Formats: sequence, C-alpha cells, structure tokens
Amino acid sequence: MSQARCALAIVLIFLLHTVLPAQQPAIVLDKNDPELRAILTEIEADAESARLKAKIPGMSIVIVHDQDVLLAKGFGYADLEKKIPADPQTVYRIGSVTKSFTALMLMQLRDAGKLALVPVRPSNNYFARLGSGGPPIEVSDVTGSIVLNRI
Repeated sequence: MSQARCALAIVLIFLLHTVLPAQQPAIVLDKNDPELRAILTEIEADAESARLKAKIPGMSIVIVHDQDVLLAKGFGYADLEKKIPADPQTVYRIGSVTKSFTALMLMQLRDAGKLALVPVRPSNNYFARLGSGGPPIEVSDVTGSIVLNRI
C-alpha cells in the first residue's frame, strides 16, 4: 500500500469513528478512566505501527470528544533529514486529503435531502462531443458532474 493510500485510509477511519458518532447525543467521558486510557494507548500503538508499516516519515493525530482533546500526539519526524520530531502542532502539506472531506460533505448533503446525486449517463459524455459539430457544451452542463467524477 502506498504512503498516500495508507494516509488516506487513516483519515477515513478517523472520520468514520468521529463524524458518525458525533451525530448521536453526547456521552460524558472521564479522561482519567483506566479503560479509556487503555483504548487511547492502543490507538497510539496502532497508529505508530501503521506509520512504520507504510513507511510514513511522520504524522500527527488528535482525538476529540465533545470539544475535549483526549489524545494529541506526533509520530516519527516532521523533518526526516534534520531529525525534527513530529508533534500535534506539526503543519503538513494537505495533498489530496481534501477530496475525502469534499466527498463526505457531499454524502452528508445527499443524506439530508439537500443534494441529489445523479449518475452520469453515457449520452452525457461531454468529452466525446468535443469537436463533433454537435451543440456547444455549456459550463452549467458539466461543472457538477466533472467535480463529482474527479473526486
């Protein structure tokens, strides 16, 4: 698995475990609960194991519950050459991660009934129509489908 795919998988797993439960009523957690501390310790170990397996030089994670930070930690290096360790405040280049957030937002809008996602029919293959002498392609014809198809 490539570094980018592993990082994306980690982000998606994080989103699934945070966004979906966030829609339920808040549960009060005791940060000093030994069971919670054990789970967070296991998450730390799993994150470091995944980082090493995917050969990711450095990453940071944060777990937040009801506005309370339960875990914030850096793993590996923010700068591998200079051996600067990653920490919770390390700034990373965003890359293609925003595509996942955009897709999640679109699915939430669809689930809320505020957006209809219509599959692109083969007859709407706008690129095949280019140069065919057919009707001109309007920006409004393709913008939404191209955006969604590129995610």
